[in-house]
Amino acid sequence: MMLMQIASWKDPANWSRNLHRLIQRFGLSLNVVVNNVLCPCLFRNRITQVPWPVLFLSSWLPMVFAKTGGALLMNGFTVDQDDHEKALASFWQLYRAVDPNHAVYTMHPSRLGSVLPLMYHGRGRLKRAVLVTSFVSALPVSGHPFLSHLLCTVFPGERYATGDDGVETLEALHAAVARDLNENGGGPMHKHDGVQTDQELTQLTGDLL
Repeated sequence: MMLMQIASWKDPANWSRNLHRLIQRFGLSLNVVVNNVLCPCLFRNRITQVPWPVLFLSSWLPMVFAKTGGALLMNGFTVDQDDHEKALASFWQLYRAVDPNHAVYTMHPSRLGSVLPLMYHGRGRLKRAVLVTSFVSALPVSGHPFLSHLLCTVFPGERYATGDDGVETLEALHAAVARDLNENGGGPMHKHDGVQTDQELTQLTGDLL
């Protein structure tokens, strides 16, 4: 119903502008910093270095905690509720049976109740090849799956730099994501009312190619 309030659907040239205005009118925009990753893209049969938009996890977390107290990533509990530590600690205790050598057990052995379990998910096998990557909570809040997926980037397959696998393009994008995780994942990720939380990547999921 909200989309019906767009001024006009007649001219496709105005769709983007009208949708942007509608989102602003209803206060549905999110304050998430958009970064750029320089990666090779194929344009007109030539490979060009293009600054591609990416939403890093370090950009998402401050907004998630400011808006929801971290509930989207901690089974519905906020950092103000003691149960959030129980939920996180229980997850890591159970996950030890899956991957007992995960780095979290040596990096944060005494504070597993403060570590967010996340996955890096990629999907690309559609009728039109489009790579969509996102960060996914391993302890999502109940509700629509969109609530547990934090978009990272979208990349059309026809822009891959080399062949169908687009290895050079994917390497540039995923390397930037890995750097952000390494630089911001080893220490405190966010503080909310004095409560410190860290994040750890549990696994890669989906079809990344």
